[in-house]
Amino acid sequence: MQKAGKILFTLLALGLLFNSCTKDTEPREATREDYIGFWQCDEFDLNQILLATFQIEIIADPSDENKVLIDNFNLQGQGFRAEATIFSTNIDIPQQWVSATAVLGSGFMANSLLRLELQYTIDDGSGQPESITAVCVKL
Repeated sequence: MQKAGKILFTLLALGLLFNSCTKDTEPREATREDYIGFWQCDEFDLNQILLATFQIEIIADPSDENKVLIDNFNLQGQGFRAEATIFSTNIDIPQQWVSATAVLGSGFMANSLLRLELQYTIDDGSGQPESITAVCVKL
């Protein structure tokens, strides 16, 4: 009977080991701190043609704990910031002017909160708004 007890204990231990090693498929909630930092972005047009590769810096908005500022948004230059509101893994970019360009968009975090995908429209006043997708990876 003692041999059967050891086998049962071994099987139970193996079962717990394999169960504890399963991949967690539930994404965790994102906080503002998950957005803060430098990101490498690739911008694409509607035809998925690469337009530019550059870095942005996301910083905390000092006036609102639910907002961030995206510096160098759309490669407008350092100091030109788009304001965005975060809702866990979602981000909303309300209509606003960055430099001389009107912007509006949204996005989400993916890949264990290390990837930020943004979709936005820019209008430089030419009357031809352009739809952009930016895929950003946290540095």
